[in-house]
Amino acid sequence: MRPAGLPVRERARGGDVWHLFDRVVALVADVPTIERRLAARAGDYGKAPEELAMIIGWHDGFEESYRRFGAVIVDATRPLREIADEALAATGQ
Repeated sequence: MRPAGLPVRERARGGDVWHLFDRVVALVADVPTIERRLAARAGDYGKAPEELAMIIGWHDGFEESYRRFGAVIVDATRPLREIADEALAATGQ
């Protein structure tokens, strides 16, 4: 698919540069996990209600969009070591 033919939302998700990569790995998590992780992180980003709403809004359709482009989907709700191992395996590392 030509980048110019992509919907704006998919271009914003990186769809216009996918042809530059051999493989894309997408770490996915459910909304409660994202909310919990943002609340627990040291930085302020995502803690303000408008930022959290933007992040959750962006999350809607994220996995489906990445699947459509052929990304390897990794369940990021699991322990970090398992996530890293699966992501590395997906890239042949």
